[in-house]
Parts: sequence; C-alpha cells; structure tokens
Amino acid sequence: MTSLTTPDNIVRWTTADPASLVAESEAQGDSIQAALLTRQGHTYRWANAAARTAQSGMVAGSYGYQIDTDIRYRYSTAGVWTEWEKGWTTWTPVLNLFPVSNPLGTTGSATGMYCISGGRVQAFGRLLWQGSSITVPSTGWGFALPYAMNAAFASTYNLRLGLAEFRDVSVTSNVSVGANLDLSIQYEGSTGFAGIRQNYSGASGIADYGYLAATQSGIPTIATGDYLTFQIEYPV
Repeated sequence: MTSLTTPDNIVRWTTADPASLVAESEAQGDSIQAALLTRQGHTYRWANAAARTAQSGMVAGSYGYQIDTDIRYRYSTAGVWTEWEKGWTTWTPVLNLFPVSNPLGTTGSATGMYCISGGRVQAFGRLLWQGSSITVPSTGWGFALPYAMNAAFASTYNLRLGLAEFRDVSVTSNVSVGANLDLSIQYEGSTGFAGIRQNYSGASGIADYGYLAATQSGIPTIATGDYLTFQIEYPV
C-alpha cells in the first residue's frame, strides 16, 4: 500500500489507493519533508555528487547537504555550489618554488589537515627535514593551498594568511639566536601559492626579509630533525 520517498524515508500512499487519500497523503508528506529540511538547516539533500550536479531551482544563498561525503554546500552568487562546512581532512602540502627535487631530505615529509567552517578554511601543516640531501632553495619556500580561495581575495597581492614557526632541534635554549624563527604565510595573488616569509625584529622595528630562502640573512643551517609548523585561515 505504501512506498518510501527519498532521502528521508517519509511514508506516502501509492496510486493504487483512493484518489482522495493519495492527494491528502502527498500534501502531508510534502509538509513533513519541508519541515525536516528546514530543521536540518538546508534546502536540498543529495545522495552523491551526481544528484547535486543535477539539482535545479536553487538561488544564491541556498544550502544543500551531500550525504556520502558529509559536506554542506552553499550556492554562491557566481552560480556554483561551494563547500561551506567540511570536517577535518588530511592534506599533504604540495611544495613549490624549489629548484631541487627533494628539499626536505630523503625521508622528509610535508603533512597537514584542514576543515571548512562557515565558508572559511582553517589549516595546519608541518614540514619536517629528515635524512640526507637537505637543501634550502634559493627562491624560497612555498606551497599550494588545500582548497581554492575566494576569487575576490585570491586576486589580492601579498595577503597574509597566518603564522609559521621554524624550530632548530639541535639548540636547547628557546632564546638562542637563529634557533627559532617566527614567520608569516603570505598568499601571492599573482602566482597562486602561499609563501613562507621571514620577519626580523630589530632596533628600527619589524622588517620583512622576504621569502625564507638560502639567500636571506639570519637563516640557520637546517639539519635533519628540524621542522616548521604553520597555521592559516582564509575564505572560500
């Protein structure tokens, strides 16, 4: 006598039942479905990406939830579904600006995690130098973002995204000169990467040395076990 609708399994009558019952039950089912969607905080609900792609009738500001990935989307004024809420996801920073193939060493690693909350990406990362063949590039350290930045912000040159810290594990004193470097992460709108920049605090105040590179003054000798951690945030 009855069938289940998707995706919330609301019980509805079939066409084999009297016409009046069909009309009444459909209206009831539609109202329950609408109430459920409202309480869930989004207008649409999809089983997968194919269902999301096939969606029609949305307007800027509409929200949708994709079941298989547990990701909440927002429909933008540009006419695309943008990931708006996404749980913590592992991420491997893709390094660039390097004239050498393995700057972190033979067993070095680049690791990270990111999430999206309220349309903003929050990411943490770690570069570990390990093994042999460690090389500090002459052009600077940089990496690709884990998720595309909002186009309005991505076109901005020299946009600061967050902070970073370099740790020299061979030095036991945290106040030793060169043992630890406080750095910043800067997005370059012209090239599309996030560069690691060194700041210097001297008698005349704080100066920007530029990208962390072998050609800069005050760069310590990087050895196995040294690492750099960073934290960034930006809008999608």
